[in-house]
Amino acid sequence: MSKKIKTILFVVGIILLGILVFLLFFRKANQPSGTATNQPDQYTSTNVSPSQPTSNFSIPDKTAPTMTIKTKQGDIQTNNLYKNPIENLSKNGVVFGKSNDFIISFFPQDQGFLITLLNPDLATARTNAENTFLQDLNIPKDQACNLKVELNVPSFVNEGAVGKNYGLSFCPNGKALPKQ
Repeated sequence: MSKKIKTILFVVGIILLGILVFLLFFRKANQPSGTATNQPDQYTSTNVSPSQPTSNFSIPDKTAPTMTIKTKQGDIQTNNLYKNPIENLSKNGVVFGKSNDFIISFFPQDQGFLITLLNPDLATARTNAENTFLQDLNIPKDQACNLKVELNVPSFVNEGAVGKNYGLSFCPNGKALPKQ
């Protein structure tokens, strides 16, 4: 190869490399970034499975006594979780149950519930959370089993229990908590 061809190939390679770096940087800069916090994310989970199709959910008026949640088994009437939420979350989610033992949230995008246990005594926390869940929704256990519910444990509570959806203990898909 002549020196002229080697120089041309070298310049073309540098230009292609520059374009590649530019595209990677530009693409990364345009991707939405999550909000960074120093505290554990108690309201979201990476373990949610699409067990039910996403459907339209109308946020009920704060004065309405009930709201309707759609499931594969049919509609379920619950107390209106938007009437007196403890905390409003992004995308119209709400925290409606909270104590030192747990946080319970509802997310309208998939009409799903997230129960996060906060007490290292997982059995007590789960029992208290499930009782609050049933009471706040004002539904029986059999209806609760038709809802999309994820019950999880963050790493700061129990490293050995992280990464699983334990579900509701009284439902067929409920899983036993790890032994303490």
